[in-house]
Amino acid sequence: MMETIIVMIWDHKKETLPDYNNILVVSDFCRLTKSSSVVCGNDAFFFDYLIIGSKDLIAGIEQSGILLDRGIPVTNYYQQTSIENIYFLNENSLHSSFKRAYDHIRFSE
Repeated sequence: MMETIIVMIWDHKKETLPDYNNILVVSDFCRLTKSSSVVCGNDAFFFDYLIIGSKDLIAGIEQSGILLDRGIPVTNYYQQTSIENIYFLNENSLHSSFKRAYDHIRFSE
């Protein structure tokens, strides 16, 4: 069984993230593409799941097909957007929304 690839866009200057060994945390400005990847500088990261923890570090959401309300992705209780493998965290409660998203990914596998 292959390991699930989770990429997380997270501003570590605002909040620290618990240590998870199966998450690649990217703290640079990235652009979301339509091919399950993000481009950060000269690097492209392909993902099974993307967790966006900082809207200031991501571009391309408007062109991705994610359902938006006043420029913010619409999510369900698990922070899942209209594109099932992309999660958008509530910046007012990062840790609790991260836990819901991460648990949803883990237990959906």
